[in-house]
Amino acid sequence: MLPGVQGRIERRGIAVQLADRIESEIRTSVWTGRLPGKRTLAGRYGFNVKTVAAAIALLEQRGFLEPARAGRGRAIQLPRPGGRLHGGAAEQRLLVIHPSGGCVNLGDLELVRAMAERWEKLQGEVAWAGVDFPRCKSPGPLLDALIQRHSPDALLMLSAGEGWHRAAAERLPFYMAGGQFEPDLPVSLGAGSIGRELALVVKHLRGLGHRRILVPGDGGCDQIRRSVLDGLRAEAAGKPDTGTWEDYCPRFTEHVPEAWSGYWKKAFARLKPTAVVVFEDTALLSLYGHCHAAGLRIPQDLSVVLMSHDPRFGWLLPRPVMMRYAAKPAVAHFQRWVKGGLRPLGRKFFPLEMIAGSSVAPPAGGSRS
Repeated sequence: MLPGVQGRIERRGIAVQLADRIESEIRTSVWTGRLPGKRTLAGRYGFNVKTVAAAIALLEQRGFLEPARAGRGRAIQLPRPGGRLHGGAAEQRLLVIHPSGGCVNLGDLELVRAMAERWEKLQGEVAWAGVDFPRCKSPGPLLDALIQRHSPDALLMLSAGEGWHRAAAERLPFYMAGGQFEPDLPVSLGAGSIGRELALVVKHLRGLGHRRILVPGDGGCDQIRRSVLDGLRAEAAGKPDTGTWEDYCPRFTEHVPEAWSGYWKKAFARLKPTAVVVFEDTALLSLYGHCHAAGLRIPQDLSVVLMSHDPRFGWLLPRPVMMRYAAKPAVAHFQRWVKGGLRPLGRKFFPLEMIAGSSVAPPAGGSRS
């Protein structure tokens, strides 16, 4: 993504967040009558005047502020029934719910940004909210709070955790970009098939001679873990060389650097893998750090594959083999949902493309003992 484009999107996102906050305060009567001037608001909220001006423009589009009058503060009003007004036509707002805590990779973030831009062109505004999915065991109350705060007409959920599909289905039209879904509920889902795509990666690694292939997960989803296990078993002729298939899919439950260092030490000491497949950017960085500390060379001693894609990892040495999601057809599928009146489209699985790197090679001397 070009720096100028990225910067524009980021500034837009900050202005939307500020507008969401002021809107919430208007709804709860923190602000009544007239809104103070831009400089006063900039001092109160800690943003620059340009960001405040952009937020004020958004609030006017949503119907919460009357048009500007020279020398006077902006009069506050509640939006008229029938939706927010923009250019004389009712518009709809999309709430993008994404993983928080730095767990979302650049490829996924660019995908939902492209979807958000498509919504802006076709429908109206976009608001953003980060959620710690693994720690959220009861999504209903949190989703209600997000809906109350942002007043969306529809939801776009990126890699949503367990229970979010059912909670969303009871509240608003929604589209899922990956994540966990309930097979008994209507859904509009665009994703990659974890089991199928992992089976292809495992087949490639086994073709090079690897037999002990480690695929750790964060322990947050039994459904995903079952798909990973299916992918591991798919290309195997029987039992693994050591232990069980579950041993090769360990749960790394605490998503903090110190914990993962210990997880790697334990898994490597027990299983002595010749290849590791990881799903998250943070897992890849942690694994590279462990290999450096343990004196393991990539790919001479260990092959590594990342099941997502981030172009910044082209700076790593060795460059990791990565799997890139089909962004263009995924955005087209999202657009089909929007133009189709936000009605459920069902599930659509897109293949991943393997991006060549230098982190994979045959195991030295065959499968290591």
